This record gives sequence, C-alpha cells and structure tokens, in this order.
Amino acid sequence: GKIADVAVFDVETDRIIDPETFESKGRNTCFGGLTMRGNTVHTFVGGRQVVSEGRVLGSGRESVAAH
Repeated sequence: GKIADVAVFDVETDRIIDPETFESKGRNTCFGGLTMRGNTVHTFVGGRQVVSEGRVLGSGRESVAAH
C-alpha cells in the first residue's frame, strides 16, 4: 500500500478553545472560550507521527512539511 495521512479524533472529549495554546503564532479566533466536542489526539503525515496527545512533535511546520 501507499503511505497515508491519518488523524485520530476523540469524539468523547470536550475541549475549551484557548488561543494561547495554539501551535501557530496566529491567535485571532472568534471561537476563543467556546467548549467544543472532540479533539485530535494523534496525526500521521506521510507515515510519520507529527501530533501525539494533541501536541505537535518536532518543530511544527517542519514536522508536517517533511513528508
């Protein structure tokens, strides 16, 4: 088979949107403070894990762009 991009999503978890925890430098959002259902737990890009337990592994964009 081919290498795939996969995201593992927990639909049972509630998450409060907090712009201060964003991985990007952009903090502008109209969703700050809202409680949302679900959260991305793991993400694999090009066969490499780039997010684990909701945290970016490596140095952000470089981790994702490496595939």
